[in-house]
Amino acid sequence: MSNTSNGDEDELAILELQAEPLGLKGPLVPLLPPKRNARKHARELLPRRSRGTPFGPYGRSIDSSSLLHSRGRSDQALLSQLPRRLRCQASRCREPPRRRRVGPACSARFCRELLNVQLKGLRSPTNLYDANELASQQQLYTVVNRYHSSKTHGPGDRRSATLKDSSKEPVLRMVMGHANSFHKDQLSNRCFPICSTNLLDSKTRSIGEIWSIDTFNQGHSALLNEEVLGKTFNWAGTLPISSFRTCPTPFSRSDDRRATITAIPDGMRDLDARPLHPGLSAATNRIFRNRLIVGIGHSLSGAGVPCLRRECSTFPLFVVDLPRSRAFIGKDCWPSKVATMTSLMKKPFYQTFDPRCMSYVEYGMISIPGSSEARLKARSQDEARPTISPVRFICADVGCSVLTDDGLKDILRLIPQAAVVRVKHAFHTLVQEKPKETAAEVAKHLVLLYGDSKKARL
Repeated sequence: MSNTSNGDEDELAILELQAEPLGLKGPLVPLLPPKRNARKHARELLPRRSRGTPFGPYGRSIDSSSLLHSRGRSDQALLSQLPRRLRCQASRCREPPRRRRVGPACSARFCRELLNVQLKGLRSPTNLYDANELASQQQLYTVVNRYHSSKTHGPGDRRSATLKDSSKEPVLRMVMGHANSFHKDQLSNRCFPICSTNLLDSKTRSIGEIWSIDTFNQGHSALLNEEVLGKTFNWAGTLPISSFRTCPTPFSRSDDRRATITAIPDGMRDLDARPLHPGLSAATNRIFRNRLIVGIGHSLSGAGVPCLRRECSTFPLFVVDLPRSRAFIGKDCWPSKVATMTSLMKKPFYQTFDPRCMSYVEYGMISIPGSSEARLKARSQDEARPTISPVRFICADVGCSVLTDDGLKDILRLIPQAAVVRVKHAFHTLVQEKPKETAAEVAKHLVLLYGDSKKARL
């Protein structure tokens, strides 16, 4: 058993070494114009209350990232190419497939299969200037929660992202990303109280808006893209915030389904490939569209958000306990959401969570039509992804983090400007276990970076 396990690990290590030199060249985040009218039925798969949520598209940049070829075909023609169970899914009368998880003995085999497909994709990256190649890819979508302040945008203003008075000092825009297998709703102010008045100094600039974003294959985004998600992975896929930061989506009322998405100028598509200029000495001078942008990433997004900073050094980062994840082990389907909650709360891992963060069960799962059963929105294979090294760290307590002390020291040697703080009595899921304490650490840094404004108030 031990020899077999060592052999599997050696084989996986060889596959990873083959993938290392095949990293994508050129633009990390291809900022491509959206494909309008793609999969019109997809929004109907969302819960009704979420159909008016802002959507954002992004281009793909690796082979096999999405399934099917949509060139010039109608939605009905696309549906005819789907297996029967997926055609039922699109018409909202299907029972979603049970995506079985496997035991530890089989996880290495599944990882090997994923890595082989990934290698194939890396060996044939998409040419961003090949119209035929791009046309053959499916449009994928991300779903976003936007919270805004009535002090900076006006009461009840849902139609415009324009500030009330652009002549005033810039306000803070916070862009937040969730951990692997979680979702954007866990980063709401209810669970992650960053806007609490007792956390931020009164002289700190106002937080004008907070964007909480589902990655393309998790949360509500997973429902929109489920039928066309491919098997390969690119870190650009975790960075839909690029579309919102560079070219914000126009807003419409929550009941207006005609919201359109601003096309991205052609010149922006290789922004990431251009030479980088050193950031300004003062963070308060890093203005982008009259906003001071702050990126916050936990775990999976803690690795992804720094990639976007490489594109344009316009904002500081907060990275919350970055891991090296493994997946395939565990359940993804339960008799009901109530049964899910009962089952999870018996496990010591979830007993450490703040009770508010167990809304994971409500927002991270979907009821199976025609049945009382419920399943996870995200696929297990989308949890099994590679990781990279990020910038600023908010870590679990000493001895409880997925990052070793030696690993942190190595990163700090490479990034002299980085800082490390720890949340007492917290493990890797510190955002869920200690949301207020984690938010307080973020707030301390915001006060240090942006606390020099005498005019701004919360």
